[in-house]
Amino acid sequence: MADLEAIPARNESIDLLVSEFVFEHFERPQKVIAECTRVLRPGGELVFLTINKNSLPGRITAWTPHGFHRWINRIRPIEVDEADVFPTFYRLNTYARISRLFEQHGLEQVEFRFLEASFPYVEFSPLLYRLGCIFNRFLLRHEALRGMRTALLGVYRKSVR
Repeated sequence: MADLEAIPARNESIDLLVSEFVFEHFERPQKVIAECTRVLRPGGELVFLTINKNSLPGRITAWTPHGFHRWINRIRPIEVDEADVFPTFYRLNTYARISRLFEQHGLEQVEFRFLEASFPYVEFSPLLYRLGCIFNRFLLRHEALRGMRTALLGVYRKSVR
């Protein structure tokens, strides 16, 4: 595992960086994105999937303390190692924040989507899970509410100078 604020790679040596549900854990996203830009070759891409802070699950997890997240993971039917429950900061988890920061670092948007996902953290409660599924269907039927969908998927490319 590498420190994303100091990626052990040469300047402009990587064609593709992929991040899956990591952005919410960046305490200093400016440093991480600067480092990603440093190691990407011109024309290289950064692909990510992350929680949308403006979604219902995103808001709940952003407003709850880390101890609550650890507790939820203990009662879930899927076993999660305590060491894999990291603090969340939600400093790079909105379309506006991602777009602004990436543009500042010379990353151009190739694709951006708002995706809907299940509510895995409430699977211990059949009622809460069903309510989450109903809410998901509602969001998917109303395009005007896409900004409240659970996940953000983006592809950004480093400018070719």
